[in-house]
Amino acid sequence: MAEQDEWVKLVSLDGFEFLLPRAAAQGSNTLKDMLDMSIGLAEATSNTVKLEYRAAVLQIVCEYLMYRYQVNTSGSKDEVPDFLERIPPELSLEVLMASDFLQA
Repeated sequence: MAEQDEWVKLVSLDGFEFLLPRAAAQGSNTLKDMLDMSIGLAEATSNTVKLEYRAAVLQIVCEYLMYRYQVNTSGSKDEVPDFLERIPPELSLEVLMASDFLQA
């Protein structure tokens, strides 16, 4: 896999761009399928996925994907802090809808 393929760009509805390691983005089943070269979607060749979520929501989704990736790869037996405390109540419904679509 080329170095450029190790990163994925997620683009929000309002044009903000977020870079994630491919391994972290694949924590979402939807993103994993979109980035699968065997399926042949344009997102797989460009490593860019445009999503219909505001940047504030997509930022939380990206933080969660990185959080989950780091927890799963750290191998630490320490207690993991609860991620839910990081979600502002005013964004919780939108984040829930995004996580449902992304299967994250």
